[in-house]
Amino acid sequence: MIAYGLLTLIVSTAAVAREIVFPPIAAIQGSGQVPLGEDDTVDIVTGSHFSGLTTFGHLPYVNCLVDDQAHSTPYDIAILGAPFDTGVTARPGARFGPVGIRLGSRRLQGWNIYTGVNVFESWAKLVDCGDAPLTRLDNTVALKQLDLAHKVISSRPTNSTDRGRTPRILTLGGDHTTTLSALRSTYDKWGPVSVIHFDSHLDTWDPKVLGGGVSHYAGVNHGTFLHIAHEEGLIRNTSLHVGIRAPVIRPKGDIRNDIRCGFEIIKARDLDRVGINGIVDQIKARVGDSKVYISVDIDVLDPAYAPATGTAEPGGFTTRELLSILDALHGLPVIGADVVEVAPIYDTTAETTTLAAAEVAHSLLYLMVETPPHADSSYFGENASKSDIYTQVLEQAQGLVYGQRNWVCLLLLSKYLYLNNIDNDYNNSNFSNVASLLWHAYAALPSPSSSVNWAGFYIRQDKFPNAQTTEKQNQNQKQVLWLGPFQGRPACQEIRFGKGVCGTAAEKRETVLVGDVLSFPGHIACDASSRSEIVVPILVGGETVAIIDIDCTEPDGFDEVDRKYLEDLAKLLAEACDW
Repeated sequence: MIAYGLLTLIVSTAAVAREIVFPPIAAIQGSGQVPLGEDDTVDIVTGSHFSGLTTFGHLPYVNCLVDDQAHSTPYDIAILGAPFDTGVTARPGARFGPVGIRLGSRRLQGWNIYTGVNVFESWAKLVDCGDAPLTRLDNTVALKQLDLAHKVISSRPTNSTDRGRTPRILTLGGDHTTTLSALRSTYDKWGPVSVIHFDSHLDTWDPKVLGGGVSHYAGVNHGTFLHIAHEEGLIRNTSLHVGIRAPVIRPKGDIRNDIRCGFEIIKARDLDRVGINGIVDQIKARVGDSKVYISVDIDVLDPAYAPATGTAEPGGFTTRELLSILDALHGLPVIGADVVEVAPIYDTTAETTTLAAAEVAHSLLYLMVETPPHADSSYFGENASKSDIYTQVLEQAQGLVYGQRNWVCLLLLSKYLYLNNIDNDYNNSNFSNVASLLWHAYAALPSPSSSVNWAGFYIRQDKFPNAQTTEKQNQNQKQVLWLGPFQGRPACQEIRFGKGVCGTAAEKRETVLVGDVLSFPGHIACDASSRSEIVVPILVGGETVAIIDIDCTEPDGFDEVDRKYLEDLAKLLAEACDW
């Protein structure tokens, strides 16, 4: 009986113990509960970081490459995987980088204690578009596929149209070759950008050097893509590398080529000398107010913090140092970014590299959310006419130059000091802003206006500061135009009055509209793809002091509407400065 009583007590105690109220059982991120009865519910919506689809930071998945899904789900910033690693010169494996980075992002959520921002609950609609479908068997085809994926995704409608009508893309690589496709896409939407390139390697190598000159195919790789981007006119000469420490192939030739490609270098050990604030100040001074693309090769980190990469170099940044630098870049108009060269197969069991890469991507999203590109002038109504858009450009230009009568002088002084290798602090120019206004205006119009491939200015040489000229030299300078701010591919540095379309308009002091430049006598082909052109002189006191030059890749790209409004713009600029 005693034994039976003890058994009864044990059973009854166990029954009482089973009446514990367990916490909700979670399944996927979100909110809400599913009822299972009158008195019982279990939560299968909120909770676990390790359930549901493995998208970046548990963002909603949208097949952005399919018309019906993308148009029914507008977005402001898209995550795109680029599973490509056949452009590497060392260890492969970065094709699995997008998956690894997404796995590393599983616990990303909530407010960042350093920035005070929750990017997942901001104004921006963030989505994960999955990976671009890239062939593993042909680099040329794969990069064309990635080019097209970027083009399609960046052409979708945005969710927050008051913050811009062009979605921005954060790419998860993939080897660094994939950045070339991203830069081509940003160029199409934003024009040339300043590249902030975090890496241990330069990546501006001449394809004949790093590709061995074997073939064009071999020359397109993760060490040459910035050289190619420069040759294609995709990037500005205000770009820079951060964290460089790897050896170069040619001691002088590679550095000279890097400078030619528009880059400055911040070495990894510079951090020891100037600190994080010094690095940040140098970056911001370099890019000025230009639009920015940030590319982070995970090998900018020391291998102790990111071993899973193809071309590791000792002596790099710590994860904390890199994240601190990135977060301090807030305020820059970041129009695109990427994290590349993550090869998870070489990672530790603690997922050291993929966790770091996910945090880097998180910081890049913060920069993109915190400062939408200030390009209100490029956001035109979908049904706006050419006259409407030109009117908006004139209003924007008038606002830019109001009260800034010395703005041209600052621009000219900056260029003069640059040409004469003199240090200067003049980085900003309203002429550059006006060129950008025109560039985005044409991009918003239907063909042929959307095929404009160059928009900018040429300035008369004597308007550049040079107090040492003789009277004869001054007279000669009045017959020469120097290249000013522009949007588009590299152009002729100098044009004499009477030469080509630009020189003819300057000499005759009247607008020249050419439907077919190939038939124009003495046409100067700065860009072989141009087919039509309009040049409008800026006249002060009856003399040409500068010209507005617009090129188009289609014949008959301009008409009398273009003539009228560009002449109005020329009058505005003529009156805006004490020439």
